[in-house]
Amino acid sequence: MGFPCGQVAALSQLQKQKLKDFFEEYIKIGETRKKSLSIRVYGSKHLKERRVTKRKSLHHLLKSMKLLVSEIPSHFTGRSGDVDNPNSEE
Repeated sequence: MGFPCGQVAALSQLQKQKLKDFFEEYIKIGETRKKSLSIRVYGSKHLKERRVTKRKSLHHLLKSMKLLVSEIPSHFTGRSGDVDNPNSEE
């Protein structure tokens, strides 16, 4: 899965000060123009960490619900590759 060239180009041109200014104007608590926003940017270095974190979160949730991963229908586990097999050796 790749990203459209326009998105990658926009990210490469993003300047730290512009990001700070955007935060101050639209996200910071108490600002008059504040909006809700959720942003997640992952690089290839963080992919394995993201998978491990997501796997741990899913297993914690399932454990609290007393479910096993094998009891979840495959269409509820997300896109392939999002949640690794807990028995896999990565």
